[in-house]
Amino acid sequence: MKLNYSGKQKYRKTTTKLLPVTFFFSFLERPAINHPLIGVCFVASGWQVFLKAPWRREAALVGRTRSGPQRYYFPFSTRTQLQRTELLKKSKSMCHVIVTCRSMLWTLLSIIVAFAELIAFMSPDWLLGFPRSNSSVSHAGVDSGEYRPSLGLYSRCLRLATRGGGVSCGPYAGTFSEVASGFWQAAMLFLAGGTLVLGVVACISIFSLCFQSILRKSIFNICGLMQAIAGLLLMVGLMLYPAGWGSEKVVSYCGPEASAFRPALCSLGWAFYAAIGGILAAFLCAVLSAQAEIATSSDKVQEEIEEGKSLICLL
Repeated sequence: MKLNYSGKQKYRKTTTKLLPVTFFFSFLERPAINHPLIGVCFVASGWQVFLKAPWRREAALVGRTRSGPQRYYFPFSTRTQLQRTELLKKSKSMCHVIVTCRSMLWTLLSIIVAFAELIAFMSPDWLLGFPRSNSSVSHAGVDSGEYRPSLGLYSRCLRLATRGGGVSCGPYAGTFSEVASGFWQAAMLFLAGGTLVLGVVACISIFSLCFQSILRKSIFNICGLMQAIAGLLLMVGLMLYPAGWGSEKVVSYCGPEASAFRPALCSLGWAFYAAIGGILAAFLCAVLSAQAEIATSSDKVQEEIEEGKSLICLL
């Protein structure tokens, strides 16, 4: 004969209540010193206490209807936790625009650094040559005094008489092999690589306002690591650049005394200093990325997300 669920519960409760009594009377039949059920009696009593534990009763199955499914009742704290988990799952599928002071500062600085390095890389004002006078220019209204030609990584600026004494800027190297020296070729590769990485981070930083993770990894930590790598590439490129000052191209601009790490009559232009500033700013962005991660994952932001807000602005 099968017992229903309530009958099984009654049978279990009756059995567990009679176990200590049964062991007690069997204990009286013979001396306690030779009785093997002394330990079993204490184990059964502990099992009865375990079955009556309040935390067990709260989550226990309290009934079953013949036609319906099982019903589980959870304590209030558990239900609250489940509701919070469901809200968090729904919030992850939504796009939340999170704007904080630290994250916005990091985004703006990342974009500025990328543009600064790109402009410095393309500029011809890395080296300013010694002053020259263009005596062949004698047209009216044209300044025929002294001027300083400039030389960049792959471009230059000169005043040409064939164009009315105006300054003409453009690339002096038609191909990569025609760059002034091998050191400059290597410097261009490192500078271009670092600038490319900074440009990618600048694009990602714009989308970081809406997406804060990539493949369950923090987008700020990934971008910070990339900015540190870009800073190292730019630093190596700037260290290789002065080693090419002894090339024939630089000697024609700076005089015969020009050699590696010695520009002679030339002086450094604004592009070189802009590249140095970009390196320092890149490392600063790598540090600020950690602060942006802390700001966008704070408790205040999580509370705003749980409330269902899609636009979150915090100071």
